[in-house]
Amino acid sequence: MGALGLNLSEDAVLGSREKGGISLKSSQGADFALKDKGALGSKVNEDAVLGLGVKNLRNRRSLLVPLRGFTLAEVLITLGIIGVVAALTIPTLMQEHRKHVVETKLKEGHSVLSNAYEMLGADYGLNYERERFAQKDANEALEMLNKYYAPYIKFVKTEAGTKGAIGKMINGSAVYLYRHGDIPSSTNTWNNVFMFICVDYDSCIQLDSESTPNYFSEIGKKVFITTTSGQVPVSWFSGKTNSELISSCTGAEKGACTALIFNNGWKIPDDYPFKF
Repeated sequence: MGALGLNLSEDAVLGSREKGGISLKSSQGADFALKDKGALGSKVNEDAVLGLGVKNLRNRRSLLVPLRGFTLAEVLITLGIIGVVAALTIPTLMQEHRKHVVETKLKEGHSVLSNAYEMLGADYGLNYERERFAQKDANEALEMLNKYYAPYIKFVKTEAGTKGAIGKMINGSAVYLYRHGDIPSSTNTWNNVFMFICVDYDSCIQLDSESTPNYFSEIGKKVFITTTSGQVPVSWFSGKTNSELISSCTGAEKGACTALIFNNGWKIPDDYPFKF
């Protein structure tokens, strides 16, 4: 009977192993089955712990692996590409900016002079006579600038140059009043009197230092000729084609440069003869 019980318990143990630890009717066999089930559970837990350990170890190793950076050759190639793009685009952007500054200052100068001339006419009458002043006389030109323009234009300062008078405006631009020649018999007492609009004050200073300001090399670039009324001298070039205006602008008739921009809505045209 004891041998039979032992065999049964062994069978129970074997059965429990085959059936995943399901207990049998024999109490002794059930005890073996439970123990075996506990052993099996312990093994599963050990495997799980080992699995997590291996996974954590792999993660730690992956953190220790350095990230791949750029090589020196790749950095140099990238910088080279940026340099090429900058070399191609920056000069164009700078040129467009300078053009915009010229367009803005020229249009503003024209507007200021035109408004001043209208108020001047309202105060003195439409056919008022302005005093004659001597050719290339800076002090007399300054007197005329202060009398006829300063009351209507907010100049930062006015001053006599060597041949004409300069009035600096709030926006940094300036005007230059200059008498190029004189015709004593003329009824127009301001015949041959020019008003220049300078994009910046220094350009007017440089203009005044020229032996013949009317032929200053910067006219059409930083300096523009207008009439004493501030109007664009379009009437001087009435009937001329655009190509003829360009020819005059690059020649002796520098007022054509102002006319070219005025005719294009105060925008420097694409075929304008000077670059900025």
